Amino acid sequence: MVLPSVLFVGGLSGENLDCLVKDLSDEGKEELRGALEHTLANRQAINYRKIVALLLEPILKKKPNNGLPHTMKRPKISKTEKSALLFLRPPRHGAIRSALLLAALVLTFACAVPQARAGFDEGVAAYHAGNFKLASEEFLKAAEQGDAAAQYYLGWMYTKGEGVTRNYAEAVRWYRRAAAQGHAIAQFNLGVMYSKGEGVTRNYAEAVRWYRRAAEQGDAAAQFNLGLKYAKGEGVTRNYAEAVRWYRRAAAQGHATAQFNLGLMYNEGKGVTRNYAEAVRWYRRAAEQGDAIAQFSLGLKYAKGEGVTRNYAEAVRWYRRAAAQGQAAAQFNLGVMYAKGHGVPRNYIEAYMWYSLVAAQSNDVAVQNLNRLEKLMTPAQIAAAQERARNWRPSSGGESD
Repeated sequence: MVLPSVLFVGGLSGENLDCLVKDLSDEGKEELRGALEHTLANRQAINYRKIVALLLEPILKKKPNNGLPHTMKRPKISKTEKSALLFLRPPRHGAIRSALLLAALVLTFACAVPQARAGFDEGVAAYHAGNFKLASEEFLKAAEQGDAAAQYYLGWMYTKGEGVTRNYAEAVRWYRRAAAQGHAIAQFNLGVMYSKGEGVTRNYAEAVRWYRRAAEQGDAAAQFNLGLKYAKGEGVTRNYAEAVRWYRRAAAQGHATAQFNLGLMYNEGKGVTRNYAEAVRWYRRAAEQGDAIAQFSLGLKYAKGEGVTRNYAEAVRWYRRAAAQGQAAAQFNLGVMYAKGHGVPRNYIEAYMWYSLVAAQSNDVAVQNLNRLEKLMTPAQIAAAQERARNWRPSSGGESD
């Protein structure tokens, strides 16, 4: 049976796939294939619980009383560097990717190291139930037997202080043990710890080493962070071409910030020949995922006519989506568009509202623009605009037009 390559993202090897498939009935194989094909073809109707249940079925049959819930949550990945924080916002298919990563993680270690299962499944169940103290105790049992997944979970719990006293040095110790066994997310988190200097002395070269190991396993976040290190010249000699190479690999997996950064490299001609059309293409892919900076940048391209035909209405559309998320530059530019009547009918009340939101962030130019507008508006118009500004609230992902 040939399964989609998305299953390999979590480290599920061909050997472990054989372990999984041989335990599934023919009917189970076909049901799994159908569920996966439906998921990949229609991301808006994801039945990931069914897929995870099917993937876990052989284990649950062998251990019917292990208490492992089909819908357990995987621990969140440790935050990346400041420039990479947007990675934590999942793409539209994030739910299925998390579910498949989870199933891959469970199955990998269920097939490869059955002797280390004691405590792991109980730890997962306790973690999912919010009993972090019990989870940490159970994970410790499995971790001390060499279970990489348990070691990763334990590292995460020490990072967050869940069920144990927060201890970055202990987190590093357990991440390192899991990373040494090839656990990609542990390798990524270990790189983050070195980059931030948490639990270890800050060492960008070590961060790069661990990002690279996870990146070579296909981890998109690690690929992005490795690209970032090459772009900044931290831990490696600055090399924009290498930055582009790693951004591109992460972008191809749907990593929104990598898509934006790749667009930025094309826009600035760093590591690639300057190409505004390519910049627009990558900005658009990130913008469609809700990335506010990409939405603003795409709006700017439409306003300038760079890489696309100038279109003020499209510029307004993308500025609006970024502005709805609180992106200050987009809010300012949207104010300009309303004040000048570019792409929208001239509307001083709307312009005043958007300038007010930016002025509240100590933007002197926005304050100056407000002063100019007040000379063109009636007291009633000013009051209406101020009321709109007071009632404004950001929205996630931007307005959908």
